[in-house]
Amino acid sequence: MGQHIRLADKVTDVKAAIAQDPEDAVYVGDYREAAIFFTITSAYNSGNLLRIQTADVPVEGAFADVPDAMVTPYPAGRTYLRYTHSFGNYLRWRRAVAGTVGIGFTIDLYLKRKQTG
Repeated sequence: MGQHIRLADKVTDVKAAIAQDPEDAVYVGDYREAAIFFTITSAYNSGNLLRIQTADVPVEGAFADVPDAMVTPYPAGRTYLRYTHSFGNYLRWRRAVAGTVGIGFTIDLYLKRKQTG
């Protein structure tokens, strides 16, 4: 059985190199596979980098980048798909490179439980 979770809902004007607050990270401990859709609503150059991070506990400093779960969000109006099965109990987003112009985005997760027996 799968589940849809909106990790970021219409986030706008993110200029700084910041990450989603650990308290807002999403618990995904029962799931082992994820299709991640990055929908870019505004972006003005290709110097941006948007990543997904994971941690076993939702504490700043515990999060690390998920391999292959990043996009260069340019140009606006596109949706990018990434697939991963390399993550812990919590997921959050992070803008990795600061910019002078903000970016806007929505991130949707489609999660799948690990197959058993």
